Order: sequence, then C-alpha cells, then structure tokens
Amino acid sequence: MSFREFIDRLRGYTGMYIPREEYLLVCMFVAGYNCALDGIPLRGFREWLALREGKGANLMWYELARESSLKDLRHVDAPGGPNSDCSINERLLIDSMLDLLLEFLNQADSNGIEDVLASYMAKFGKS
Repeated sequence: MSFREFIDRLRGYTGMYIPREEYLLVCMFVAGYNCALDGIPLRGFREWLALREGKGANLMWYELARESSLKDLRHVDAPGGPNSDCSINERLLIDSMLDLLLEFLNQADSNGIEDVLASYMAKFGKS
C-alpha cells in the first residue's frame, strides 16, 4: 500500500484503525506507520511545514500541522469552527493534517524532497 493509499484509508475509515477520532491519536498512528517504514514516508514533512509557516523549526511535525490547521480553521464560521463541538473540531484537524500530508507529497513529487531540505537548511540552518 502506498502512503497516499494509507492516507485515503485512514481518512475514510479512521475508526477502523484508531479507537477514537482524536488528532494526536491519528498523528501517533501516522508516526508509527512512518517508523515501520524507516522514516521514509514523512522524510522532509516537518521541514516542509516549517518552511510553509515560516517558523517552528523546533516543533514536531504534528504540532506544526496542528498550528497550521488551527490557523486555517479560525476562518470557519460553519459547524466545526473554534466554538463548536469538540468531536467535529478533532475531525477537521485530522482532515486538515491529512490534506497537508497530501499537499507535501504532491510538492515532493514535483520538486523533490531534496529541494525542501535544501530550502529548510538555507532558511533555518539546521535539520
């Protein structure tokens, strides 16, 4: 199964893999999948997120993705906005994180992960 297929299945059948739809539980499941594949699926994702946000080089990928998602979701006035039901917010955070993963994979496919890492080094000076 490709990483994209994994993301699609996780989005569509979250409850089949994880007992509760909670953002950090889903992130830890993704991190476990990444570890099982020697870190290849998420290679460069944290760096890409830090570049995208222009900050956060000291944060883990799931915190960078959460901050990015919350920033995007603050503009949502519909159900699932910041003041609505927590379970809806968790689902929106999960979907937003999975969207970020797919966006990263698409960019890495077209520009290469090495470009992401080189840009990160140029901006933040560390990996």
